Amino acid sequence: MRNIFWQTLKKNGLLLVVLIAAIIASIAVSVTPPLILQYIVDSLVSGSFSAYPLLTAGILYFALNAGSGLVNALKETLITVFGQKITHGLRSAMCQRLDELPAAYFVSHEAGAVTSIFVNDVDTLENLFDSGVVSMIADAFTILSILAVVFHLSLGLGILLCICLPLLFLLTRYFQKRMLQAQRDNRIAVGRTNELIPETVHNIRTIHTCQQERYLRQRYGRTIRASFDAMERSNFCDSIYSPIIITSCTVIICLMMAL
Repeated sequence: MRNIFWQTLKKNGLLLVVLIAAIIASIAVSVTPPLILQYIVDSLVSGSFSAYPLLTAGILYFALNAGSGLVNALKETLITVFGQKITHGLRSAMCQRLDELPAAYFVSHEAGAVTSIFVNDVDTLENLFDSGVVSMIADAFTILSILAVVFHLSLGLGILLCICLPLLFLLTRYFQKRMLQAQRDNRIAVGRTNELIPETVHNIRTIHTCQQERYLRQRYGRTIRASFDAMERSNFCDSIYSPIIITSCTVIICLMMAL
């Protein structure tokens, strides 16, 4: 996996440079508007201002907010393209490796599990690279830039954010581990389901002769139920994580305003 990632980076050097430039531009347009807004508010509060500089600052503020959407759209597009290239390289390497595997591997591993690795697991990795790794790196640089701006504006607010961010990080890690285990259980259940369908079709005459339809139906139902329960755990964590984060951010903002 690591070799495929580095090989993709080497083959798509221009795409990587453009992606880094888009991330830097996204950070710049995310950090600059608060500084312009600070200048506008300070000028209005101090009373020593003129209309032309404030009008220019206001136009620049709205222009940067509009450009932020365009830059973020370009960044997400490049991240998606980069993730697709990594997925293509991963599937190509897996197909090449599949031809080299000994027959004992296919005896000890279910056919549905192998199919699930090629289809479901690789799709999960694609989503990971699209909205996970690269986006996480970009968001980390954005957070560091925002912290630098906050420390520049107010030392107290910077200290407050440094206290709150580790708590939010620990909360995120807890939900991440729960969702990861649920996704693993779901992958196992999906692999078993993919194995049951061709097995049932292949042995349909034997099943009818031995009158084992009920047994196969119950077996299939257990795998579906296991997959459903795993997805329910993942969806539950996903559904309560966002309200907790929004509530925490609201409390932090209220605390900032009170201080």
